[in-house]
Amino acid sequence: MTKRIYITVLYGFFAFYSEALATDLQYQQPVIEIFHPPGSGEYQGSFLTEPNPSYLIPKTTIIEEHQVVDFEQRAVSFERVDKAFGVVIWQYRYDEMDAYISDRKKFAFGGLWNRCAQDRFKAAADSKKAFNPLQMQLNIQYPTWAQRILGKDPPKLSITGYEELIVAYEYSKTDAVGSNYDTKGTGGISFDQNNQFTVTGSVGKVINVNIKASTKSGVDVDASDPFKNFKIEYKGENNELEDEVVQEVLAGSVSFQMPGASLAGYSESHQGLLGLEVKTKFGPLELTAIASQERGEAQTTTFDLSSGSSGNSVITEKQFVAYKMFFLDTMYRNYYLNRKATIPDAKKINRKKLQIWLHTSSTSTDKKNATLKTKYTFCYLDSKDGEAYKLLTENKDYTVSDLIPGCIRFDSVTISETDKIGICMMTTDGSLVKGDTGEIALLDTTIVKSNLWMLKNENPLARDSNFVLAWRNVYSLSSDFDVSKFKLSVKRIPESGDTTDRVGSNLFSYILGLTDNTGAPYSTNNNIYVQDANLLIIPRFAVDSSTWSNRPFSNSALNGTSGTDNTNPGVDTLTDASFSELKAKYNIIMSGSAKKTSLQLGSGNIEENSEKVTGQDGEVLTRDQDYTLDYQYGTLQLTSKKAQAKTKITVQYQSEALFVPKSKTFLGLHGEMKLPIGINSFVGGSILYQNASSSSNIPKIGQEPYSKVLLDANTKMNFEPQWMTEIMDLVPFLSTEDKSSASIDIEIAHSRTNPNTDGQSYIDDFESSNKSYDFPLEGASWYMAAPPAYLVSGSGDSSLLHCPPAWTQWWYEPVSTDAGRQDMKVIKDSMLFKVPSKSTYSSTDKYETTLNFECQPAPPNKTAQQELYQRYDKLKLNPWAGITYPIPTASMNRSKDKYLEFYAKGDGGRLYIDLGEVSEDVCYLGGPPNGKTGDEDTTGTGTSAYNEYLDVGLDGLHDTNEYYLVPNDTGWDTLIYNDSRLPYPKDPARDNYQTYSISISDHSEYKDNYPYANGTEKNGKYDSKDLLGDGLSTAENYFRRFIDFDSVNNKAEFSANAHNYQVLPDSSAGNAEAANGWHLYRIPLNDSVTGIFQKKNSALWTRIKFVRLFWTDFNEDRRFKANRIQFARMRLVRNEWQEHPIKLTDSTTTVKMTAKTINTEDNPEYTSPPGFSIQNDDNGNREKESALDLTFTNIKPADTAMVHDILVNETINLSKYTNMSMWVHGDTMIGT
Repeated sequence: MTKRIYITVLYGFFAFYSEALATDLQYQQPVIEIFHPPGSGEYQGSFLTEPNPSYLIPKTTIIEEHQVVDFEQRAVSFERVDKAFGVVIWQYRYDEMDAYISDRKKFAFGGLWNRCAQDRFKAAADSKKAFNPLQMQLNIQYPTWAQRILGKDPPKLSITGYEELIVAYEYSKTDAVGSNYDTKGTGGISFDQNNQFTVTGSVGKVINVNIKASTKSGVDVDASDPFKNFKIEYKGENNELEDEVVQEVLAGSVSFQMPGASLAGYSESHQGLLGLEVKTKFGPLELTAIASQERGEAQTTTFDLSSGSSGNSVITEKQFVAYKMFFLDTMYRNYYLNRKATIPDAKKINRKKLQIWLHTSSTSTDKKNATLKTKYTFCYLDSKDGEAYKLLTENKDYTVSDLIPGCIRFDSVTISETDKIGICMMTTDGSLVKGDTGEIALLDTTIVKSNLWMLKNENPLARDSNFVLAWRNVYSLSSDFDVSKFKLSVKRIPESGDTTDRVGSNLFSYILGLTDNTGAPYSTNNNIYVQDANLLIIPRFAVDSSTWSNRPFSNSALNGTSGTDNTNPGVDTLTDASFSELKAKYNIIMSGSAKKTSLQLGSGNIEENSEKVTGQDGEVLTRDQDYTLDYQYGTLQLTSKKAQAKTKITVQYQSEALFVPKSKTFLGLHGEMKLPIGINSFVGGSILYQNASSSSNIPKIGQEPYSKVLLDANTKMNFEPQWMTEIMDLVPFLSTEDKSSASIDIEIAHSRTNPNTDGQSYIDDFESSNKSYDFPLEGASWYMAAPPAYLVSGSGDSSLLHCPPAWTQWWYEPVSTDAGRQDMKVIKDSMLFKVPSKSTYSSTDKYETTLNFECQPAPPNKTAQQELYQRYDKLKLNPWAGITYPIPTASMNRSKDKYLEFYAKGDGGRLYIDLGEVSEDVCYLGGPPNGKTGDEDTTGTGTSAYNEYLDVGLDGLHDTNEYYLVPNDTGWDTLIYNDSRLPYPKDPARDNYQTYSISISDHSEYKDNYPYANGTEKNGKYDSKDLLGDGLSTAENYFRRFIDFDSVNNKAEFSANAHNYQVLPDSSAGNAEAANGWHLYRIPLNDSVTGIFQKKNSALWTRIKFVRLFWTDFNEDRRFKANRIQFARMRLVRNEWQEHPIKLTDSTTTVKMTAKTINTEDNPEYTSPPGFSIQNDDNGNREKESALDLTFTNIKPADTAMVHDILVNETINLSKYTNMSMWVHGDTMIGT
């Protein structure tokens, strides 16, 4: 909610002479040194206002005054000459034109002020409005030859317009959707300005200059573009230039017209072309010539954030939330699906006897954790040494439905495919009993359950008797779901052709019970749109008069009368590989949120670093701090609370056109001669030429350079023959009053077009086939990682007590160029396989941007830390360090990505790479996290003014109150402020920020501050653990790979890690610094064939919210030393060429085909095609050249494997080409 009170101040150009006199203000005329020339309109002054009189002006006729302008020397001279003898008797010279203009400006303004005051004082009210106070005149006498062309009027310049300053008091109040917390409103003064002005100049009577500009929207669609309102014109008034050959010259925004021409088909609009237009006249022949060239345009877009999101969330019917809701028995399911029966109270659940037990992969170790034993109750199935189960808590871990008897919903726990759920329950009348329903001793951890009834098996199958109890019609809603703005549609995914949202006259969403038949969603129905859990439940449908079904995609009504099978029953019945192979048939499209955070700029292709993002208050937002911008797709994501609190966002940016030719020229010549016969009769002819050249040696198809030539001749003759009038008068009863007329139009046109002046083009050169999501490597873009959940809840060797946070850790982007420093930048020659030769080198060409991640896992063997060093060594503790990067909501869907790629060089240890949902509950105090968001901004809105006292870091403590926990045999020891055993005794939490820079010359100490560059205390901004602004997340659903840096540089051990990543040969092979440890790691993603990605819980490739780099498992040699990993060019990569479903001759083998791009810079094994010409960039440097690399296995004769590229928003016309070719290189691969 935003309220504004506006106060507008309008600055015009005015003067109040009467007020000046009334207050005894005395005007002092500007003094021009030595001499000022006389001229019309000069300020004459008076004895009342002239304390500094000018030099005497001669009145005699024998002395003549001259003004001489030396254009070559840029000098102006004033002379008094004896007319009789031509002798200069006095002279004053301005050696610089600027000095003269400055003096003249002072003098002119004095005169203007005086006249303005007098005229406004005397003039009528209407005349005052038309008065222009800002008009200057340069009193120059032209030479005789110039006077013939320009006339005698001196150069003039005038400015008209206004400047408007808007002062507003703005009050804003931001509430979180679904929250009862009443946030405090914020108010303050905001400023804005509008201006509109016109600059008009003239040289003589025939040359005029006009420039218009405005910042106010709605005045003129082109008013904010000075180029479209820039004009220099040479044109006489009336018939002033009638006898001249050159009649008119126009420079600026020009146009070209061909009167009477219709066959030419010339209808192109050339607004935005900057050109020259010349009109000449040779007797009766008039010629118009034009020459113009295209230019680029900047764009400005404003977004109203308060109007809700326009972005769509798209899921398929296969992407339901598995194992979220369960019936506790088939009896309850049968009652739910029976249209004629209602469950009696006696058959409802006895809530006091209900027990839900969960077994996960970590439950068996949880029971050994002393801390967890005091919080949870565990049982052991069948015997004391059997499987361990943890007792879940109602209204915390799960909810029992009050609306659907016998149904539960899991809330704070996520059930994975491999988890098991056992229950104990009893009906109110005791007629149905499952499991042991006896009382539970809350602290008894030796309970033996001989009979747990299994609600969910490990890796359930459709044939299991309890399979039907799990709901498979539950889907996720956006966390910012807003009833008033929510929209939903369901569209059929066709085998070919366009999508459709209906069958017959019925919408699919209406058939599924989600909307009415106009598409309005039933968003207030909490049984369908469950707001408190952010769930969408597709309701049951009527099978017949007595039965419901909760398998919505088995509904035959989806087929209508079309004869097409639109059902997809496999969604409800298939598991394992069969479900993976099942094709989705529907897209469920949802949109509408409380506030926009994802903004779309045009169609993408934004020029890097060309954007400027501001709020409604004029505050400029910072990239990678307040927002992220995908330059390729044009998606801008607001990330900080400050940015999301804005009511309006304005983005100025430069967008690259799909085809930007090197030059695009338009030339035209039109001649016309009036005929002496008839009225307005003429004969005319035109020549048009258009040419577009390309900077590429071989252009892309659809972007070919071309040339067009058009010749056109036409004539029009109009007659008023008297004989036609006389004939008409001879017709009986008919008399004409007007003259008869006849018209003859004749036109001949011929055009020639060369659609491709190069004669060849390419469909795909694979230079842009790889589409990547690049991770920023600035230290400020990464955050300390929270401990994984299995350490927080684990016990023994898998507990946080045994795996504490690293003794020290930090990360930063190195800035030093001094050799030997720890924070020295990486030279590209030492990292890349092949660095292109450069004709010009910049710092960017020489150095590679990297992220340095450093840590000391355990205390060093030093005097102060000796006891801790021995403790870590004795207990064999396994410390870890970690950083994480939050992926904006608009970029979370990584289902089409093929690889995670990065260059890396590491000292040792094992690096785990987690992609998905990970915990944000970081703790700077060494021990377990505290479950708090750590918001430094106490209002939670991101709009509060910065208060240094609140900037205490995510631990919420000032230095003197901080402490640090270190493990002992059974628990934690506390190290307090100023303890000498701490690495930083004055900063126990190790969170103090210090500036790291080498560019601030008066602070040389900043260059050594890289260990403190990412502290959250006193860093000048408010921090929060909640990195995505959607609440503190503790969920752990991710995909994992690892890299073992202890063995990665040992070629003999490459094969041992082949299932985790692909590592290319030493990147610097052949360079002077060979075997330096840098490798390009290419980690396959979403690999369903080999299944080599470790999946944790319910990870989805469509919900990759974070990347976590988790570094641990250091060997004895590295555990007590400083370690470092350097990262470069980290990105998620997809290829525009997607694998097509493979057709096999038999089903006994698995065929795999993958597409990726290789290039001359990253891939030592790649060589460009013979004779292939590699281009140079604008600096003369050779560009990187790429190719498509297809890798396939197990393809037999008659098998078909394909890749395809969908050309979005592109139409290819091949009709003008005669053949197609490509370069192909195939390696001989044994056994593949």
